[in-house]
Amino acid sequence: MQHFLYAEQSIVTVHQAQRTESKKSEDGHDLIVFSGDVYLTIEKGDVHITISADRVNFDRERDMLYASDNVVMTENNGDNYNRTLNGNSLLMNTSSLEGVFDEVQLTQKQSNTRNLSSETTMIVSSEVFSREEGGTIVFKKARLTFCDDENPHWQLRSSRMWLLPGTEFAFFNALLYVGRVPVLYLPFFYYPKDEMIFNPVFGYRPRVGYYTQTTTYLIGRKPLPEESDEGDGLFNFAHPSQLMEQRREGLFLRNLDTPLSDYSSDYLKVLGDVYSNLGAMMGVQGEFSPKDSYFKKIAFTDLFAVSRNLYKLEDDALYSPKNKYGVSEWNKSVVFGKKLPFRFAAGLEAQGSSDHTTFNISLPFYSDPFFKADFLNRSEHMDWINYVTSQGISTEAEMEKFEDDIMESYSWKINGSISPDWGRVSDYFNLRITSIASSLDWASKQDKSVTSEVSTDRQFFYPSQIVPLSVSASVTGTLFSYPRKKKEAAGAAVEPPDIDLETPGVWTSESEDGESGGSFSNDAPFPVLAVNSPSVKEIEKFKYSLDYSYTPNFTSLYSYSAEAWPNAAANAWKDYMSNFIAFSGDFRIASSAVWYNGFAQLDNDIVFSPSYQHHPEISEKFYPTVAARNQVRQSDYMARKLDLSNTNTLKFKPFILDDYWYDSYIAWTLKLNLIRTEYIGKNGTPAWKYNTVNGSPESIPEHNITSAAIYKNDDITGSFTLITNLPPQLPKYEMKFAGSVPHFSTKMESGIAVRSREDPNWDFMPFVEEVSVNGFDNKFTMSQSYKYLTTQHRNEYLNFSAAYNGFSVSYSRLYTTGFKFDNKTGWKSDGEERFRSYQGKISYESPAKSYFWWGNRIGLAPSLSTALVWDFLRPPLSYFTFSPVLHFRINDFIEIKFSSEHRNDVVFRYFQGALGYEPKLPGETNLWQDLMDSFNFAEYDKRKLSGFKLKSLSLEMNHNLHDWDVKSKFKIEPRLLTEKGVTRYDYSPYISVSVVWKPMTAMQSNIVDEYGSVKLNP
Repeated sequence: MQHFLYAEQSIVTVHQAQRTESKKSEDGHDLIVFSGDVYLTIEKGDVHITISADRVNFDRERDMLYASDNVVMTENNGDNYNRTLNGNSLLMNTSSLEGVFDEVQLTQKQSNTRNLSSETTMIVSSEVFSREEGGTIVFKKARLTFCDDENPHWQLRSSRMWLLPGTEFAFFNALLYVGRVPVLYLPFFYYPKDEMIFNPVFGYRPRVGYYTQTTTYLIGRKPLPEESDEGDGLFNFAHPSQLMEQRREGLFLRNLDTPLSDYSSDYLKVLGDVYSNLGAMMGVQGEFSPKDSYFKKIAFTDLFAVSRNLYKLEDDALYSPKNKYGVSEWNKSVVFGKKLPFRFAAGLEAQGSSDHTTFNISLPFYSDPFFKADFLNRSEHMDWINYVTSQGISTEAEMEKFEDDIMESYSWKINGSISPDWGRVSDYFNLRITSIASSLDWASKQDKSVTSEVSTDRQFFYPSQIVPLSVSASVTGTLFSYPRKKKEAAGAAVEPPDIDLETPGVWTSESEDGESGGSFSNDAPFPVLAVNSPSVKEIEKFKYSLDYSYTPNFTSLYSYSAEAWPNAAANAWKDYMSNFIAFSGDFRIASSAVWYNGFAQLDNDIVFSPSYQHHPEISEKFYPTVAARNQVRQSDYMARKLDLSNTNTLKFKPFILDDYWYDSYIAWTLKLNLIRTEYIGKNGTPAWKYNTVNGSPESIPEHNITSAAIYKNDDITGSFTLITNLPPQLPKYEMKFAGSVPHFSTKMESGIAVRSREDPNWDFMPFVEEVSVNGFDNKFTMSQSYKYLTTQHRNEYLNFSAAYNGFSVSYSRLYTTGFKFDNKTGWKSDGEERFRSYQGKISYESPAKSYFWWGNRIGLAPSLSTALVWDFLRPPLSYFTFSPVLHFRINDFIEIKFSSEHRNDVVFRYFQGALGYEPKLPGETNLWQDLMDSFNFAEYDKRKLSGFKLKSLSLEMNHNLHDWDVKSKFKIEPRLLTEKGVTRYDYSPYISVSVVWKPMTAMQSNIVDEYGSVKLNP
């Protein structure tokens, strides 16, 4: 039986109790007493609280609830958090949800905090716990940890601790313990989740100095940090992973406990930054996405800055804003020849679209190439703890970032398109402006008159080219079609076919009057559909279409030379190198006639391709000689064309109705260059020759017959294609075959062709063949490829490979020259080309397999990767490698991975005696003895002369410390170094040790010894 008790703005539901009674309290108030396995819930808005206890007293008049003995309270607030508290007693106001807990332990699963997984659990133990109406929780003598062990590996003890809405927290008189050892004292600590209205960010960089960056949102909300920033700070786990509702209190925006439901990306913000060395910057930025408007996005930027030159101190990594005379030199900027006492960055971006048009504009504008590098390396998110504890960015890292952010170019762009709705005539006439655009490209260059290496005016932007207008259009339509296209009314529903349900007739041996005789009865239980069965394939006897298309393009261009702009104050807009206009476009008329679903098809394309290019003005300043200007004009003349071509294709598919051979066809193709433009001008005098069809290969570039037999049946496919060239093309017969069945596929191609017009003899084309086989669930694969040059009567290449269950073998032969060894010059080509063995390889990679013992507590996973590569051209360069890996694991304790890489570059000397190869390689020729010598630690010389060399040795360890991981890596890899012309081997190891907190991997510390150079948190 459930009891519903309605407190003010909350509902208390008692789900379970062994006994219920009413009585008076000492002060005369009515109490309802529940005892024995009491279970109740309290609901208020999004807050859902469950309480279980041995005994619960409820004062309905004052909305007070008192629970005692084995009290467990669980609080859930939507998707934000889930808290569980255990204690001796609880006193709670069910209306305000304020309460006091005695001897409490709180367990909270975070789900809206950054860098903490959903399984991470925060545990707080305290003598006294109280909850205020706003959701603030106060602990007295609290202990906080994320370690759920009975004796936690770390904990934070404090006299007072506050958990505030939005996952804020604060400590008073706190000590951080690792084990039982105190390592850090915090007299008071408060990590604010609330935001100041102007979102200050403080920091320091060696070049720009100490800085304060502020961002004030007049419209909209500050977004969450980018994903890439999540792991940067040690205490980023305190950052929320979702935006919360906010309430302004003075200069602060207080996060509430409710997620933000209606978020808009629109914003208008004011930026104000101050740098102790560099200067200051301020301005506004905005971005809006209007609804129910033509413009889908409007964004703008207006930033202004004052800055000064920064000089690097010779004997220090710091920078000074004063020159050697102790004077600060403030930067200026030049805009269209006018000097300004400040620098700036501005921009306008808009995107608009409708059913028939699009419009885009992008107009960035910068005073100099360094503005972005100086002022746009900023943030809106402050990590206070990381600011105090981090070492900051190094001078080298800051300068690397600065150099990367220097701008080299940018562009102003305006473009759009127009696609009108032509309604009923759209099938016959459809005009679209696919692109209409204008642009101005800016490029940076050096101002040679500025000698300073730090002044911002040492580089400036100049216009490199202007495109006043660029237009592309498309006109398409159908002149005639048969059968005519049927148009259905918009929105008209397609009527389903009428289906008559009839009762089937059933034969009976007796009539109703009992007389014998046969008759039909309509009393059968199942209906019959009186619908004709559809045909397997619908035959369309004939269809024809005559279409046209026209795609004109126009471009105009002004090109500038960097030499015309010696500095930013120059005004050389009229001093361009040249201007240029170009026009082109294809006008196409295409017809297609199809009989009986493609049994026969005739296609005809006529394409007229005019092209015009002209430089109306060519500057004599930048093209000082007549020859240089004529060369530009000649490029225009050569680009002017009036070409007309015609392509005809006749195709037959004789087996179009067959289920397997339907794609087989025979096709005849003829392409004619009806008019072919040829430039014949000389000495700057333009002249063109318009060639017509004269039977030459240039006038008939394509003339052939292609026949193909194609078979398709589920997993079995096959095709045989024959391509035959017809006059005036050189005679050629090309054949191709491809086929596949389950686990096998092959390809082959070859043919014959006339050598040339001067030599009418026939030659075989190269024969190319490929085969691939697989089986045993793809555990076994084999492939082979081969090419034979029939004309030269020689093999070009042969490749073979096979693999099964980790083993693989490959072998290749190639037509190439050989090599011979010269004692003075080394390997030299023997100059004799022939088909030779090129390379062979045998390799093995063991499959991943693990062995476990003691109830899977101990695991061992050995693996091996090895390969023998044989160089048939230069056998002494053959080599052998093997890399063993041993992975040992004790569950939830330690993982150790040992690996090494070995290489033998003199493997040939073990076989040189049997092969009779000269000259002989020195050293041990017995394979097994040489291998044993590599482990002979008693005799250094034998170990040194052994061909088996250890290339690298690596040991990795991961020690599990419950919620911490200690990771270490040790690697030795000899490196060949050259210093001051002296070459030597360096055996310095690479060592790294890191401690990582598993609930938040950003909280870690790393020590790296990189070949003798020790770094902390590199």
